[in-house]
Amino acid sequence: MHNRAVHLTAMLAAAATTLMTFLEEAKAESVLLKPKFVQGRITYLELNEEIEHTIVSGVPSESPTKMTARQTFGVWHKVEAVSPAGITRIVLTYDRIRQVFEGPMGSRSFDSDADDPADTSNVLAMAMGPMLGMPMTMELDKDNNVTSFSGMEAVRKRIEETTGGGPIYNRIKAELDDDSYRMLWGESRLALYANKEVKVGDSWTRTLKQHDRALGELIFTYNCELKSLGTENGRKTATVAYTATVAQAPGSKPEPDPDGTVRRLDFGAFEGTALYDVERGEFVKQASEARIKISMTAPSAGDAGISGTLEQKIKSSLGVLTKTERQKQKLENQKKAAGGPDE
Repeated sequence: MHNRAVHLTAMLAAAATTLMTFLEEAKAESVLLKPKFVQGRITYLELNEEIEHTIVSGVPSESPTKMTARQTFGVWHKVEAVSPAGITRIVLTYDRIRQVFEGPMGSRSFDSDADDPADTSNVLAMAMGPMLGMPMTMELDKDNNVTSFSGMEAVRKRIEETTGGGPIYNRIKAELDDDSYRMLWGESRLALYANKEVKVGDSWTRTLKQHDRALGELIFTYNCELKSLGTENGRKTATVAYTATVAQAPGSKPEPDPDGTVRRLDFGAFEGTALYDVERGEFVKQASEARIKISMTAPSAGDAGISGTLEQKIKSSLGVLTKTERQKQKLENQKKAAGGPDE
């Protein structure tokens, strides 16, 4: 019995040593965490968000107004050209938009996979439907910095025509600019790349700027760290964890809302993780949570205005699908909306 115990102890010690060696080797292993753009590659990117809005009025007698939104934005991401000098041109085209709003005025929904984008009785279809099929073009330099982004002016004009330039358009037009979508589909994803060889525990920081019509000049600061290396479905992966803050730049001058309301960003922070597929050279999964607080001051006769705040909690996830996977997803969404059986 004594010999067996000694033998077992020796085996456990050897296993522990092997595990420690494996962990040390994994820690010492490096990975080139850089986007790999292959000319002609087409993938489908889908962003899903769940947003809780809480509006607190400056009038003490009024109760907070709460609304929730669930939305999906899906785009075809095509690497149209990669030059010998490393200049990359990417074309993004909207293929799916889904929005579900619930609040004091009831609920509204629209999903372009199942609903008619030209339905004039659905205000969400009128506002979002015109975006489908519209291209956006993004160019990157050899260091993967976004040097140009275009396409939203045509989208904005199309939505203005569809809505007649009424209240719906006025509420969303501030978001329909190239700078906002450059950040959404370009720089916010590119910030997670180290663009060099990194090991577990290595960190890097990126600072980005965005002009927002409603909030003025914004500064985003990303702090990223390579947390681990591993495999998923037989493919080598790297997991990046990040935190970020967003603040208004000093002297920033936001544009008032159509009703004259002025907004100020008081607080903005988010954190998340992203999974990098080493062979593909791109992040294929991303999840984050954000908290944002905005102060609003509306014009009022005879005084300085009535203040209020908008607080948002946002859960986001982004994934990559192949053409085949996207086609299957679309058919399933159509069958589900029609009440058919799931495959």
